[in-house]
This record gives sequence, C-alpha cells and structure tokens, in this order.
Amino acid sequence: MKDRKEKKLTFVTAAQTGFLTTAFFISNNLVSYASACAFGFLFSFIPVAIMICTILVRILHTSPAVLYSLINFDETLRNIFSIRSVINSISSAGKIGSFEIIIGLSIFWMARRFFASVMDGMHRIFHRVARARPVLSQILVFGGEVLLVILVATVIFALISAKTLFAMPLLYKLRSAFPVVFGTVSQKLLNTMPYFLAMLFVTVTYRTASQTKPPFLLCLAAAACCMIAFWIAVRFMDIFLDKNKYDFVYGVFSHLIVILLEVFVFFILFLLFAEFIYIIQFFDLMLLGELYLLPGKEEKNIFSVFRRKLFIRPDYLLHREMNTIRCSPGTVIFKKQDSDTDVYYIAHGKVRLNRADSSTSYGRGCFFGELSCILNKERGADAYAETNSLIVKISGEKFRQLLEQDPRVAAKALSQISDYFTQIYGRTGSFLV
Repeated sequence: MKDRKEKKLTFVTAAQTGFLTTAFFISNNLVSYASACAFGFLFSFIPVAIMICTILVRILHTSPAVLYSLINFDETLRNIFSIRSVINSISSAGKIGSFEIIIGLSIFWMARRFFASVMDGMHRIFHRVARARPVLSQILVFGGEVLLVILVATVIFALISAKTLFAMPLLYKLRSAFPVVFGTVSQKLLNTMPYFLAMLFVTVTYRTASQTKPPFLLCLAAAACCMIAFWIAVRFMDIFLDKNKYDFVYGVFSHLIVILLEVFVFFILFLLFAEFIYIIQFFDLMLLGELYLLPGKEEKNIFSVFRRKLFIRPDYLLHREMNTIRCSPGTVIFKKQDSDTDVYYIAHGKVRLNRADSSTSYGRGCFFGELSCILNKERGADAYAETNSLIVKISGEKFRQLLEQDPRVAAKALSQISDYFTQIYGRTGSFLV
C-alpha cells in the first residue's frame, strides 16, 4: 500500500540540506575560488570604474560636476584613487582614435578576469550536471559582461538624474515641506541601492551561469539571503574592526585591506548559496547518494555515526507518494526472473532475499536489488518483507543517473559487482542478482 502523505519540509530534511551544502562547499574547495573572485574583483575594480565613467561621460553625456557629487558620496572611491582625474581625462579627450580603442579593449580584458573567476566558481559547483558548451558559454559570458557594465552605468545615470532633479531650486519648497521623503528616505535609498544591484547581479548569475536553469524564485531567494547575510557580516566587521588603526598605520592601503576582506566574505557567501541552489535543485539525487553510502552499524567513528543518524531517515523521499511502499510481513516485493530494474531502500523493517542456495536478511538503512539495475538482468531472487516495513522504491533510470553523477556511488556499485562475480566465479547457470 502506498503512502498517501504529501511532500513537506521537516527538520530532518532541513538538517540534511544544510549538511550537504556545507560538505559539498568544503569538498569543492570553494574558499579558494572565493579568494580568486575577491582578488579578481580588487584588480578589476578600477578598470570597471573607468569603463562605467567612460560610458556615463562619453555616451550618456553626464555632467562631470554632477558625477563628482555622486562619486564623492562614497568614501571608498575617494580613498582609493582620484576619480576626478579620470573624469577630467575622459572629458578632455577629443574624438576616439585607435589608441583609445586599444586601451579600452585592454582595460576591458583586465576587468573580465573578475567575471571569469566567478564563472570558474559556478562551474566548480555545477560541473556534474551542467552541459558542456565551451564556445557558446564564452560568448554568453562576454556579452553578459558588456551588458552588466552598461546596466550599472545606466542605473548610476538614473541616480544622478534623480539627484540632480531633487537639487533643483523649484523643488526647494517641496523638500522643506517633506524633509523625510526627500532627505532621509532618499539617503537610505542611496545606501541600499548597492545591495539591490548586487542582489540583481547575484540572481542573474545564479540563473544563467549554472547552465541548469534553476527556478527563478529559488535564485532570487538565495540571492536575497546572500545579501542579508553579507549585510550582517559587514555590520559585525564594523563593530569589531577599528578602521582608525588601519588608517593611522597603512593609510590608503587600509581601505584596500578592508575592501578585500569584505569582498572575500561576500564571495564566500555567494558561492555558499550557489552550492545551496545546487543541493536544492538535485536534492533527491544527493540524498540517494548519501543513503547508498550510509555508514554501517559497525562503524564507530563519530563522523560516521553522525552521518548515519542524520541520513538514515529520508523524510523527503518518504513523503512522496510514488516512491513509498508499505509492506506487511510476507508481502512479496519482487520475484525471481522479474524484469524490472527498480532499486529499493529500507527505511523501516526487514526484507529477506531468497536465492537458489542462500538467504540474506536486510535491515533498516540497506539497499537491495541494485545488481539487476546495474547489470540489466532478470531478478535472481525472491524478495519479501519479514516484518512491517517501509520501503523507498527508486527507479532504475534514477539510480543509473546517480551512478553517472556521483563517482563515490559508482565506486561502491563497482565494488558490489566485483564481490558478486567473486562469489559466483566458476559456477554455471544464470547469475543470481
């Protein structure tokens, strides 16, 4: 009889998701990729800023005086390099010649290393399931970089226009009448706009760079959580980090150190939530892999005991009607010479397999029936429930997909096949699977 419960989120499923996200984040060495992204951002920060200023001044015809007022709003930009000199150079240049074009391409090439680092980190997370599209991927990345820079420049132009509009004398009385709306609120909007733009960038990156088309709402939720976590981290850094000491000792380098640290934290969170998206998107396969690799009762290692207790109860699979079978004692699960290739996991109870010359009992946390799936052969045993049992049925197609994507599962399956052929070596007749 099939379980009629609906799929739902439980504490066990949430804990399993958190564990898998953390474990894959560590195994994929994403801290190193976050470091590469942070250094790439730092080295491409000035080239990207120059490109944005060029678009604002040369293409969008933004007034340098207005641009100064907006740039000076951010203390970080003022303390790193002279944006005024850059804008003066761009404004004083005549028509664009070949030298300017070459310099512009060089700057863009320097800046794109940052985007390449981000793509490398995303590929590391989704490489098991992402389709190989080297040429098209490079074209998409290149076009995305251009569009991103233009988008940022356009948003900055809109902010400049709004700020200029509010500064007009005609709106003086309106500002006096509504100081909260045109003072405090506008200031907060300017402060939160970078976070909003970063969340937009993260959402688009999650959606496109993964090449697996995760749901947009999942990408948006992960991006929002990433930015909230980053905001909290920055607030903690402001509390415990005395920037005045850095200013006194290192001067301008202090700002580079603080920026590098903040950017490093941001990309750790960015890749962590990207890993979270991967786990959510392919959670059924990830959970099946952990179940198949579940440590045995005899293993006493603390980490092995923890993994067994955490994953032995697969709530996510048990609450899906098509996967769950409830059996009373004596219920036949499959018979000898059946042609199905389903694989079974025992969530509760015991199952016995009777072969021609042997009989084996399997308990909670065990798989059975996988050899028929792997070898694509008829069943060589009768399987029936010894006690009241709750069994998860995995289709042969799903199990073979798991073998293709998880080398750990493939290695264990090959070991099972090796043991099987060792047992029947030299015998005649059909293999008992």
